[in-house]
Amino acid sequence: MVDSGLLLVFGECGDGVSEAEFNGIYPTQKAEISYSSLSLSLSIQSDWYDNEHAPARLTVPGFTNAIRYKATDSITPSWLAIYDLNSPSVAFSEPYKALAAKASDRERRLIPQLATLNRRIYESYSVKVNPQNPPNVLPGNFITVITMLVKPELEEEFNRWYEEEHMSDLGKVPGWYRGRRYKLISSVELANLGNNEKPTHNYLAIHEWANDTYPDTPEFAATLTNPWTTRILKEVTEVNGRGFVIHKEIQKPE
Repeated sequence: MVDSGLLLVFGECGDGVSEAEFNGIYPTQKAEISYSSLSLSLSIQSDWYDNEHAPARLTVPGFTNAIRYKATDSITPSWLAIYDLNSPSVAFSEPYKALAAKASDRERRLIPQLATLNRRIYESYSVKVNPQNPPNVLPGNFITVITMLVKPELEEEFNRWYEEEHMSDLGKVPGWYRGRRYKLISSVELANLGNNEKPTHNYLAIHEWANDTYPDTPEFAATLTNPWTTRILKEVTEVNGRGFVIHKEIQKPE
């Protein structure tokens, strides 16, 4: 079955939560245990996103994988989680909704204190894979995440341009592994005590790469300079591009 849905989450700690706490490890606490003359120091570690929050989502039927990424561009939000779904409806299912009711005390405490925890649900538009990929290169270590605000009157031509020209041009760039495109279904801001500021960008593209040096290649420069691309990008209301590297592939709890 081909996955047709995506759940994408941008995260940023802010001043209220440390990066260690957010990513999975509290500051180490030590417990002293004495037995006769023996004193044993134990390191006690707790975890959240990597080993509690994200794995819990993989217990929901229809979640097929989860990968976390760290920004390479020094722009916030610094963290990104991507969950592939059998269909977008999985993100509205009762088992997924039940996770909120079962959330730990730590999760209930952390989320409102985060600067950003923006959850977006998408429906797949298209997927293209480089036929010359070496074995086992997916998922690529480096990704580009591009969101765009496209006006309704431009959507038909925008999609034709992306499918017929832009994807093909990107496929000529050394190190390009795969391109996936999506259309936004819904978005909600979970942090900041329920401040529901929704992103306006209605299209998403995720491109996977062998490295993060592709922007310096002449092939990549050429993808942005042909006439159709130049005209479309002038008509697109907003464009935002971000670079990320894999932080961790999340495993389903046993």
